Amino acid sequence: MALKPKKITRPVIGTFEEEADPVGFARTVAKEYRKMEDGHHARLRAFLGRAYESYQLFREFPDSFERLKQEPFWKSSRQKPRDLTTSKWVLLYVMRAETPNVRTRASKYAKILNGFARAGVRVGQVPQRIKALGGVEAAYAHFLAAGRRRQFGVAADDEATEGQRTLSPRKGGLRAARGGNDDKVQGDVETESPPRTVAALRLAVVGSRPSTLSDTS
Repeated sequence: MALKPKKITRPVIGTFEEEADPVGFARTVAKEYRKMEDGHHARLRAFLGRAYESYQLFREFPDSFERLKQEPFWKSSRQKPRDLTTSKWVLLYVMRAETPNVRTRASKYAKILNGFARAGVRVGQVPQRIKALGGVEAAYAHFLAAGRRRQFGVAADDEATEGQRTLSPRKGGLRAARGGNDDKVQGDVETESPPRTVAALRLAVVGSRPSTLSDTS
């Protein structure tokens, strides 16, 4: 008895427009990438939150930081941790930053964590704070700008302090520190300095030639 050949069934292939449209496929891949990126960013935010907690623990127990300095990692990384004024050393350690690229990334993360520490952010709030700022890159830009504003403020304070040495100690220096009108400050100098100078000259003359000063006045 002859066997009948089996019927071959071909897979059903959808139309090009429905399933193989390049634009539609690209959109699908883009969604997948966003999901992957969201997961990556969430994990990074969580890591920074844990690193912040580690940094705060060392600040609470500084003796432990002295022990951290003795870890063999520092010899291989060629870094020498100094103090706890920055979270950089904790990040370098937990990230095992032995290459320039990783050290640069650790320094960037430290800028963020230092900003949160300066603001008194509590442990456990860092991931949400980073997300609220728009992500890690946005948080870094935020604290970088804040640091520049702080430096500008310190420079302005130093300039005002320097100005107080020549301006009137009662009016001019205070207005300069507050960002007052320069013309007014200059006016204070012009009106207040001469009387003090004349008074000093008169005292000098009185001490040396009292009779002459009496005749001329």
